Amino acid sequence: MKQKKSTTFYCFSPAVMVATFIIEIVSALFVLYRYKRSKLAWSIVALLVCLGAFQLAEYFVCTNSSVAITAARLGFVAITFLPPLGLYTMSLLTGRTNGQYIRFTFVLASLLAVYFMLAPQAFSSYQCTGNYVIFQIGSNVTMLYSIYYFGLIGQSIIKGVYFLRRKLTDQNRNAVRWFLAGHAFFIVPVAVLNVFHPDTQYAIPSILCGFAVTLALVLVAKIAPLTLEVK
Repeated sequence: MKQKKSTTFYCFSPAVMVATFIIEIVSALFVLYRYKRSKLAWSIVALLVCLGAFQLAEYFVCTNSSVAITAARLGFVAITFLPPLGLYTMSLLTGRTNGQYIRFTFVLASLLAVYFMLAPQAFSSYQCTGNYVIFQIGSNVTMLYSIYYFGLIGQSIIKGVYFLRRKLTDQNRNAVRWFLAGHAFFIVPVAVLNVFHPDTQYAIPSILCGFAVTLALVLVAKIAPLTLEVK
């Protein structure tokens, strides 16, 4: 695949990938160090670790590492678990957890993860443009994966909005509001970027996780202090 434009997006450079990885992993360690263990605490940590893992995977791909293809597979495994983790986190915040459905989403994520790790045809190719990584996983898989990915994110957003409309007073109201804002912080810029640079549609997973550092900061700076108990 040829790069159609020469525009440089320095916010997606390998150096920034490493910096983002450090921010997200340090944030996860901080949550573990400062707050008592709980389902919500572990959920926040898992989100941060998965975000960081994808950044590290991108770095290995963009530096032509000998483990690039393995890193690409592991990176996709990491982001595959983000939507169910996000939905689970929102469910904990709103107090409306459908355990059976949440387990189903994680089973589905696990099946996709096995596919990305083991299927020889999982990646037909990949390319580091110097700004972000383009993964080619096939048009049919891309369509199904997009339905899975954005479908679960959409469910999480709907759950949060519904909660805010119904619950006039609740201790987690501000946390839910911040979690919704965190979603907007990385979804809206990607949508705008895709409008002005349509060629970036092939790199949406990479760009989403690049902007998702804002969600990581929201998790550690806002949601954790509002909802978790300090040790």
